[in-house]
Amino acid sequence: MSERAKRIQQIPYSQILYALCSLLLALGFSLYALCFTLYALGSLFFCTPAFAEGLSGWANLNYITTEQKEDSETISKERSFYRNLYLTFERPLTPLISYQLYLRTNWSDFRLTDADNRVTNTYQRAIEPAFDIFLRNPMYDFSTGYRRMEQWTTASLQNEGRRTTDFMYSRLNITPRELPSLSLQIDRQKNFDYLSPRRIDITDTRFTGNSWYQYLYKDLNLSYNFTYTHDIVETPSEIIEKTKNYNFNGIYNISYNRAFWAGKANISANYQGNYVRDKNRFSIKEEGTASLERLRLQGLYINDPTPDDMTSLNPQPSLINNQYTDSTGITLNTSFQNIGTQVELRSISKISIYYRNNGVADPVTWRIYHRNNNLENWSLITTLTVSPTFDSVNNAYRYELTFPSKIASFFKVVNVNIIPPVAGSNVEVSEINVFDIETITETGTLTEVNNFFNQGVNLTANVRPIQKLGFSLNYFINRSDQNPVSIWNSIGGIFSNIASKSINDNDRLISNVLRIYGGSAEWLTHRLLTTTLRFQRNEAFDNRAETDFSSNTYSLTFNSVPLPTLDANLSLIRNDNYNFGEKDNTNNSVLLSIVAKLYKDVNMVTDMGYTRSKSYTLDTKSDTTSIRGSIDANLTQKLYASLIYGFSRTSSSDNTSIDTTEGQTIITYRPGRFINITGTLRAMDIDGDTTTSEGILIDWLPLPTLRLNLNYLHSNSEIEPTMSDILSTYLIWYITKFLDLQITYSYTREEREQVEKIHSVGANLNCRFW
Repeated sequence: MSERAKRIQQIPYSQILYALCSLLLALGFSLYALCFTLYALGSLFFCTPAFAEGLSGWANLNYITTEQKEDSETISKERSFYRNLYLTFERPLTPLISYQLYLRTNWSDFRLTDADNRVTNTYQRAIEPAFDIFLRNPMYDFSTGYRRMEQWTTASLQNEGRRTTDFMYSRLNITPRELPSLSLQIDRQKNFDYLSPRRIDITDTRFTGNSWYQYLYKDLNLSYNFTYTHDIVETPSEIIEKTKNYNFNGIYNISYNRAFWAGKANISANYQGNYVRDKNRFSIKEEGTASLERLRLQGLYINDPTPDDMTSLNPQPSLINNQYTDSTGITLNTSFQNIGTQVELRSISKISIYYRNNGVADPVTWRIYHRNNNLENWSLITTLTVSPTFDSVNNAYRYELTFPSKIASFFKVVNVNIIPPVAGSNVEVSEINVFDIETITETGTLTEVNNFFNQGVNLTANVRPIQKLGFSLNYFINRSDQNPVSIWNSIGGIFSNIASKSINDNDRLISNVLRIYGGSAEWLTHRLLTTTLRFQRNEAFDNRAETDFSSNTYSLTFNSVPLPTLDANLSLIRNDNYNFGEKDNTNNSVLLSIVAKLYKDVNMVTDMGYTRSKSYTLDTKSDTTSIRGSIDANLTQKLYASLIYGFSRTSSSDNTSIDTTEGQTIITYRPGRFINITGTLRAMDIDGDTTTSEGILIDWLPLPTLRLNLNYLHSNSEIEPTMSDILSTYLIWYITKFLDLQITYSYTREEREQVEKIHSVGANLNCRFW
C-alpha cells in the first residue's frame, strides 16, 4: 500500500463526513444558483405582491415613580421616564422586490434618591436607523440590509458615553418542491466605543449554510438537517484577540411505522442521530485569565418546586439560539424556574442568564445544579444571590454566576425568589450561556476540537389478538459519545448496546448510555373493569465506571367506569432501585383516583395514596399517606366556585413525622357582561405553622372606552413571621382607536422585624398608527 493510501486510511471517518457535508453544501448552492437564476429573472415582474406597504409605527411614553419606606422612614425614591418611538416605511419596487426603512429610538431617564438623600442620575439614549431590501417568492427569498445603533449613557450625547453597533446581513433561502431546501446567510456585527484606548472593540463575522429535506415513501420516513457555521470574532483589546469557530451540526432521522393483521397489530421503529463537530482556534496575545465559551447541545426548561429531584427538563431550543433580546417565554417573576443546558462532558465554572433589555432588575437568588444523566438526582453546587450587569456586546442584561469548576453533562440554575417587574414589564429570560474560566500561560494559537455524537433507537410493538386482550412492548436506547472513535464505531456501538453493556475502551471516548424497556398487558376483565399489568426497566451506564444505575417498576392497575359520571382507578406499584448492582431503595405504593360528576356542572376529583419507602444504604424506613381533591361547580350562570383540599403525613423510622394540611377556595361572580369579581381564600398548616391568604380581584368595563382593575391580597405566615398586604390597580382609557392611556398604582406593606412599605405610581401613553 502506498504512503498516500496509508495516510488516507488513517483519516477519521468523522472528518471525512464533516468535509463531505461541507462540500455538498457548496455544490448544492452552485446547483441551485444555476437552476433558479432564469426562473427568478422571469418571475420578477409577474407575481402579485404579498406584503404591506406605507408608513406605520407607534410611540410610547411611560412614567413610573416608586417610594420605599421602613418604619415610616424613606430609604429610597426611584423615578423612571421612558420615551420610545418606532417608525417603519415599506414600499414595493416590483411585485417581487420591496424595500423597508425603519427608525427606532429610546430615551430613558432614571433618578434614584437613597436614605442619605444622595441622588444618582442615569441615562440611556438609543437611536437605530435601518434599511432592508427583500426579494420574495414562494420558492425562494433573498434579503439584505444594514442597521446602525447609536447608544449613549449620558444625557447630552457625548462621545465618552457613546457606543456604536454596526450590523450588516444577507440571507438567501431556497425551498423548491420535492427537492432539498437550502439557506445561506452572512452576518457581520461590529461593536465599539469612542474612548482612547477603546474598552469595547469587537467584530463578529458569521457565515452559515443550512440544508434540510424530508422524503416519504409508503411507511418509511427519511429526513436530514445539516448546518455549517464559520464564526470569526475579533477582540483586539482582549487577551484572546481573535477566535475562529468552525461548527457542523448534522441531524438525521429514519422511521418506519406499519399496521397489519387487519389493524390488530402495529410496529414502529425510529433511529435518529445528531453529529456535532466544533472546532475553536484562539489567537492569544498575552497571558492571563479568560472565559472560554463552551458548546451548548440543547436548551432545557421546566417549572418545578422540587429542583433536587430526578425531574427531567423539557427541550427549549430558544434558550441557545444566540438571540439575546428575544423572549423565551420564561419569566423571573415566577419562582422555581429551572433553566438549564446540556453540554459536552467538560469543566464549567460560569453560567450567564440573559433577559430582555428592559432595565436593571432586582437581585435573584440562584441555586446551581449539575448531573451526568437523566436518571440521577440533581446535585447542588452552590447558592448565589446576584445582581444583573449589562453586556454591551450582546446589548442585554445578564446574571453572571461563577462557581467552583464542575465536570458534568447537564447544568441548571433555579431562581428561588420572585422579583418584581421592571418598568411595568416582566423580566423575561432570553438566553443561557456557559463558560469555563481558565488561566492562560502561553501565547500564540490554541486549538480545541470537540466531536459529539448522540443517537437514539425507539422500537414499539402493539398487538390485540382479541377485542378484550392487548399487549404492548417498547424499547428505547440513547447513546451519547463525546470524542467518538469514529462515526461507524458509534453507530455500531448503539446497536450492540441494545443487548450488551460493552463500550469501546478508548482514552478520549466519553460515552453515556440510557436504556428504557418494558411491556404491558391490558385485559378487559368485565364490561365494568379493565386490568393492566406493566413492567419497565431503566438503565444508565457509561464507559468510565462512574455511572451504573438501574430500576425496575412493576404496576397493576384496575380501572372501572360503572357509571357515565364515575371513573375510578386503583394502582399497585413497586419500584426497586439499584446502584452498581446493589439494591439502593424500594418503594411500594397504593394509589386510588376517583373522578365523579356529582351533579350537573358539579365535578369532583379525589386522589388518595400510601407509600412505604425503605433505604438499604441508610437503613431507614418511611411511610407517606396523602389525600388530595378538588370540587368545582357552576352554582348559577353568574356564580362559579372551586374548592381544593389536601392532607399528607410522612413518618420515619426515627419516630419523626411531618403533617401538612392545605385548603383553597375560589369564588367568581359575574353580575354583568362587563364586570368580574373573584375572591380567593387559602390556608396551609405544616406541623402547626399556619400560612393564610385572602384576596379579591375586580375587573370592570363601565364604558366601552374605560377599563378598571383592582387586585388586593392579604397574607400571614407563621413559618417566618410575616404579614403582608399588596394592592394594585390600573385604569385604561381608550381615547381613540390608535391612542390609549394607562394609569397604574401599587402599594405593598410587609411586616417582619420591620415594617416595609412601597408605593408606586405610573402612567403609560401609547399611540399607534398605520
